[in-house]
Amino acid sequence: MKGDKTDSQSRPASLAATAKAVTGYLLWLRDDAGRSRTVPVAVTGRLGPAGHPVYADQDGTVQVEITDDGRHRALTVSPSPIVVAKPLV
Repeated sequence: MKGDKTDSQSRPASLAATAKAVTGYLLWLRDDAGRSRTVPVAVTGRLGPAGHPVYADQDGTVQVEITDDGRHRALTVSPSPIVVAKPLV
């Protein structure tokens, strides 16, 4: 957008600041039986298809793109849908 400042990777400055402030998220996933589990994910330094930061679990099987306002989209197929993503700062 005209007049927006960008960081060294040509991202809007507000996105760069958010990506640096939030180091990870705790995801709550629910399986078909209704059981829930939590999975911590950390920032990867990559941007997803919509231009938001990508977070992944330790082995990379869970990857999710999360917006500044907490909306999330799984980038890997998971048997358990993500119910909630809570930021870890």
